[in-house]
Amino acid sequence: QVASLPLSTVMWVDSWAEVPTIWIGRINKRPWPHVGGQVLLLLDRGDHFELAENFEETVRRAGLIPHMWTGSRMPRVKVDPTRDHVYYEGGPSIRTLYRFDTRSGKLIEGVRLPYQADEMAIGPNGLMYVRALGSVGRFDPITWREVPFDYGVHLIPLWGRRGSGFTFGNQIIGGLKLYDEPGAKAFQDGIGVNLNGEVSVLSNIYDPKTIGGLTTEIRGSSSYQRLMRLQQLTGYRPLRFPGRSQAGQSTVWVFNSRGELKSKDVIAGLQVGSCGIQTDVEGNLYVGFAGTPAVDGKPFLPGTGAVVKFVPTGGKFFGDWATKLPLKELPSRSPDFFVASARRTDVPATRLFLKRRDFFLPGQAAHKLWVKGALWAYGGLSSMVTVKSGSCTCPNNRFALDYYARSFIPETYRFSVGVVDTNGNLITRIGRYGNEDSRGPGNPVLVGGDEIAFAFPCFVAVKDGELYVSDSGNDRMVQVFLEYHREETLNIPAGSY
Repeated sequence: QVASLPLSTVMWVDSWAEVPTIWIGRINKRPWPHVGGQVLLLLDRGDHFELAENFEETVRRAGLIPHMWTGSRMPRVKVDPTRDHVYYEGGPSIRTLYRFDTRSGKLIEGVRLPYQADEMAIGPNGLMYVRALGSVGRFDPITWREVPFDYGVHLIPLWGRRGSGFTFGNQIIGGLKLYDEPGAKAFQDGIGVNLNGEVSVLSNIYDPKTIGGLTTEIRGSSSYQRLMRLQQLTGYRPLRFPGRSQAGQSTVWVFNSRGELKSKDVIAGLQVGSCGIQTDVEGNLYVGFAGTPAVDGKPFLPGTGAVVKFVPTGGKFFGDWATKLPLKELPSRSPDFFVASARRTDVPATRLFLKRRDFFLPGQAAHKLWVKGALWAYGGLSSMVTVKSGSCTCPNNRFALDYYARSFIPETYRFSVGVVDTNGNLITRIGRYGNEDSRGPGNPVLVGGDEIAFAFPCFVAVKDGELYVSDSGNDRMVQVFLEYHREETLNIPAGSY
């Protein structure tokens, strides 16, 4: 017997090899390799199997620590701008981070977070902002001591989703109170920290049909709702206005560096499924919107979303939604966005909902949306779901801003990352399709162009001169050094600065 195979095993057979080859992922509890398991390579000798290689043992003999992405949908990356560290988040449930050395690419260690979290961000001071359901705590990532916000409050971090219970973390002393609600998915959709130390978050509200504003009416008997009543916390219901959807909403909240709330629901009308939020030093807001831009009255790149830049005072989305407060009259100009409906107009009522994650099929309803307060929109953001309701919104992404407020936007469908300037103009695209054998110049399989290969890039992080891309299709993180086509160095005369 070569190996005992647990129940949760994945297998792939290469029948075209000279000797039929079997790849086996031995897994504990989760359906992907290298999570408490290992990858084996077996040769079929006819009357027996021969163990050709145990990859975990091979890695350990080389003096390295075996590791691989621990989540196929959300392998997020975050980079520390003050240290030579980059972190991998397994997502959507995070308790352990993996810290890599950006100079060597080697895994330094697995880092245990203070509590089960949803996502984290790293500020310009190197502090880590750990987001859980209803809270953000700030920590020193080396000592893991809390660094309370001046205006922070005592909170109990939570993680979980409706119907599955919740995990309670240790109390944080001075955290940011968020107005998240648990939904069918066990995560929220974004946190950002700008160079001023301001924190922006996306908080999903799944029951926005009641009257808008802060409310102490926390209904239900779930552990989350009982805890909210126990702590006398308040919930939030988005304010209504004509043309705002009454389906699940993503709300944008911004806090200053001391933890004071600056603005709430500042980009109104975002639907759940929108993901990624950033602000620049001037306070402009950038959000990943789960809607497809319209060009000449038609969807542009259906099935993808857009990064939309707003002025510091924010803005709103509104459309032809069937709500109790509809638009009395649609705008005369063409719509700015389309959002596909999960409903069909050409099938019986018993078959209204789509069975596949398709977009803008013949006979499929599509809602028209308009926007106010936006400076520009760049389409192609992916992976994400641009369907209003009745569809999973788990496919996710994160774009990033650099020190010059240039946007680095994952375009999974192009196998690349778009680089966009502060006016929404495309500067360049980084990468093209390639598999694990394509690792840059000097490797056996070249892809041409910049020789940067991606299979499924959807999470990026950036610091001065370096881009980090989580390429889950190739099970790897890619470090890209950013250079210019032309550079010139000037001497600055003494006393002129």
